Amino acid sequence: MSDLIVLLLLTALCSILVGCAATSPPPDNAGPIAEGSNRNFTYTLATSASAASVWALWTNVAEWPAWDQELKAATLEGVFREGAEGSLDPLAGPSARFVIEDVEPGEAYTLATRLPLGWLRVRRVLGRTDDGRVTFTHTVTFSGLGGRALARRLGPQFRKALPVAMEQLRALAEAQPEAPGRP
Repeated sequence: MSDLIVLLLLTALCSILVGCAATSPPPDNAGPIAEGSNRNFTYTLATSASAASVWALWTNVAEWPAWDQELKAATLEGVFREGAEGSLDPLAGPSARFVIEDVEPGEAYTLATRLPLGWLRVRRVLGRTDDGRVTFTHTVTFSGLGGRALARRLGPQFRKALPVAMEQLRALAEAQPEAPGRP
């Protein structure tokens, strides 16, 4: 496979996992950027939504396309739990497989996708501000032998695009009706 095809495949695969546009990256001066290096970066937002609302969106894999504009479809085989596997179908590019590596119910989880000579991991964590508002954090890490090269090529675009996907997620969470007694 040519280097260009491999790069396009990796770009499509990575973009669907972190909610990043695989098409054109935003201009250099556009909006916020995720903090950290291109190999390991994090973005956190506070929300007026409940932790349960954010968790419900995060763990309803079939609905990921509602907040990730690059996905046609997402599926999970079985229930959302450690070891569960799924598939993502991006708007452009081939399907990608992922595995849920760990789950702390109602608090955090990590999903991973095997890439050539490395891994892409996305860690999602719920928290609270000092004044009690819910926060949600996405941390993206490229690791393995190919991690440095993947980060160099894809990291800058993803660091700019991650906040956009998270804003979409926050808007959906805040628009959900809250059930009585839900935190």
